[in-house]
Amino acid sequence: MNAAVYARVSTDLQAEKGYSLETQVQACTKKATELGANVIKTYVDDGYSGAYLERPQLDALRDAIADKLFDLVVIYEPDRLSRETAHLLLLTQEIERSGAKLEFVLTEYKNTPEGQLFLTIKGAFASYERATIRERTMRGKRGKLRQGKVVEDSGVYGYDYDKETNGYVINPYEAGVINRIFKWYNSNEKGGCHSIAAELNKRRTIPPKGTRWHMSTVRSILRRQMYTGEYYANTYYHGRVGAKKEIRIPRDKSEWIPMKAPAIIDKDVFAIAQDKLSRNRSLSEFKRVAEVYLLRGLLFCEECGRKKHILRTEPAKGMVYYGCAARPSRYTSSIKCPSKYANVYDTDAIFWGLLEKICKSEKSLLNYVKGQRSKSAAKSDNDVEAYAKKLKDIAREREAVMQWFNHSLLTQEEATKRLTELKDSELMLQRKIENADSIKKESTLNASAICSMIKNCPATPEARRAVLLQIVDKIYMKRTDNSYRHNYHLSFRILFKD
Repeated sequence: MNAAVYARVSTDLQAEKGYSLETQVQACTKKATELGANVIKTYVDDGYSGAYLERPQLDALRDAIADKLFDLVVIYEPDRLSRETAHLLLLTQEIERSGAKLEFVLTEYKNTPEGQLFLTIKGAFASYERATIRERTMRGKRGKLRQGKVVEDSGVYGYDYDKETNGYVINPYEAGVINRIFKWYNSNEKGGCHSIAAELNKRRTIPPKGTRWHMSTVRSILRRQMYTGEYYANTYYHGRVGAKKEIRIPRDKSEWIPMKAPAIIDKDVFAIAQDKLSRNRSLSEFKRVAEVYLLRGLLFCEECGRKKHILRTEPAKGMVYYGCAARPSRYTSSIKCPSKYANVYDTDAIFWGLLEKICKSEKSLLNYVKGQRSKSAAKSDNDVEAYAKKLKDIAREREAVMQWFNHSLLTQEEATKRLTELKDSELMLQRKIENADSIKKESTLNASAICSMIKNCPATPEARRAVLLQIVDKIYMKRTDNSYRHNYHLSFRILFKD
């Protein structure tokens, strides 16, 4: 019999109360062994709230359950699975639908109407307990704040936390740096935030975090009202949007609690800095809005089918590029698209020249559209068939990986890495199928209107952009040269709107 053991704790306090991961795993393993399990797979979520379903190991367990890899699932107590009643019932149904049996160590559970009712009641009490503890904790914190005491050390640059008084005291060295930053900024002695950060790095001034000063760090210091001696607490609350992800949500001003701190700078100095920051921000936003990129949002990669994004390295020197979204980073897929970056301004100029040539007459436009479709349609059926075959291969390999992982032939890291690669390959193939299907559609575009719009378009980026948005649906681009300069060889495939 194959068995899965699931354990979870969200805080150190739970561990102290007997819910430690070790305690849960040992008790669950013993229970599974007593029930006849000979292969036991353990899933552990450390530091994840039971209020959310998005938990790495729970997700892995649910995938394995969906593949019917386990005959038995053992959990210490229902609230370890979930503290939300609806989630608890959903997970219970998923386990039982797969044919596996659900067992709890501290609770007897039977898949009967009475058992479901008991589980619902347990889940409701767990949810109520969680809400009660949170409210009691927050009420205590608010009471402490109203007494003028700091709830916890927030690590504010310029201050040290005094545990005896529950308040902040000035750090002389950091306060000196703060005064220097305000002086430089208000007097334009060192320029803006970027220049001030560079000067602080040059002087080897110790930063708040890390090893270097950054423009954002200088800006946050200039905006911190606390340095005037007055600030507000309880201005935000954290709302969970996932198992370990939270967002800060502003509270109504009536809930804000006024606080005092030793002043580092004068209020007038702070006001001057805020006025200058506001004016600079307005100018920055104007510049950002005024910059028009012709193909923005319309350009896609011919290599992988993903949208090309705007990449800025040094905008002041014209170093702005179109780059594929599949470039490797910790936020994107592990597959690296082979497409190259292309300078925005050169690409826009080359494309508009090609578009004017295509739309020189109705005949040339219709010939282009017909040629593009006949060129691509010839191999689209074969491509779709090949892509579909590859998708089936991916599905079979994904199933095999899960089976290997269940039998400990792959580590968690190896399985996760391979499954991620398979998912990326699957998405890329699906995009290619969509692109191939779009080629087969019959064209009904108004060639006369399109040619007229291009011919009469004013030679300004704004006007060209407005025309392009009306007539073009997508543009696929591929760069074929090996030059590191701007001697580009670009091929475009334009999909006009019907």
